[in-house]
Amino acid sequence: MLSNSFTPIVVAGIDEAGRGPVLGPLCISCCLLQKGYEKKLIEIGVADSKTLTPHRRKAILSRLLEDKEIICITEVVSASEINRWMGEGESLNKLEEQYFASSLFKAFNEYVQRNTYTKAGKTSGTSERLSPPEKPDPSGQSIHITVYMDMVGNDSESLCSGVLRGFLKLCSVEGCCEEHAHPPSMNIPSVSALFTYEGHPFRISLVAEPKADARYPSVSAASIAAKVKRDTYMEEWCLRNHFPSVSGYPSDKHTISLLEGYMKRNGKPPLETRIYWETAERLIKQHCPAYYRNYEKDRRGDKGKKEGEKDRRNSSLDMFD
Repeated sequence: MLSNSFTPIVVAGIDEAGRGPVLGPLCISCCLLQKGYEKKLIEIGVADSKTLTPHRRKAILSRLLEDKEIICITEVVSASEINRWMGEGESLNKLEEQYFASSLFKAFNEYVQRNTYTKAGKTSGTSERLSPPEKPDPSGQSIHITVYMDMVGNDSESLCSGVLRGFLKLCSVEGCCEEHAHPPSMNIPSVSALFTYEGHPFRISLVAEPKADARYPSVSAASIAAKVKRDTYMEEWCLRNHFPSVSGYPSDKHTISLLEGYMKRNGKPPLETRIYWETAERLIKQHCPAYYRNYEKDRRGDKGKKEGEKDRRNSSLDMFD
């Protein structure tokens, strides 16, 4: 369990795995812990997931999940949801923004529930809770949560603001004293807000940086959780369907071979295909002419086409997470 009273400073890291693949889900993880516990992550061996072997990632994640001082939440965004979202003309960046907010809220809510205050100052599942103050306490008594995120898109302030809005909406609260600040140690903007949740005052600050998974242990932990979840999902999907093991990335020749073979046999792409990806569109057009005609007919207007093309360029990069 976390300690029986709120720590003054909490940190959370958010990262994703599977932005670029043409097959399979996008996984987003949030790891939340007390500020002083970050050294434990380093002792466990947490690092940027791209620098670790699959076996090492699984071993580290197992230790993270066993440690009750660490809250780790992973969201799985299916290929069908990505297809629906992009088919409506929305950007992949906005979808990730929503799930960043969702994973953060779930981790934060679990933290609050583990540390419920009572009037006696002790935790209890049945005792009466403190009455909510009229507004967050700006005097410094609020619990400060700093959230580090690996960069999505190229506008860190927009990402931070969007995640903050989504988070506060899920909390069913409105933040006050929202501000844009520049931490003295870095030239990257953060977004902050004061708010009250379940009777307790909080200050939350969000920072988004490129390569945050190599800089902050909490983001490294999140990157490991997301990567293991996606890899496990793909392994199980391939086994369940008697497919050879594939990564799902366009640069993986086995992924392309699987897609081509399936389309030739069935006249349509596998269910896990992200049909708006350039690679998928090319193969569908080549091997599934009837499906492609219906696909083109169902596309929704110029806006959806333009937004989809933009995201296909951004997200079908032949890069592994």
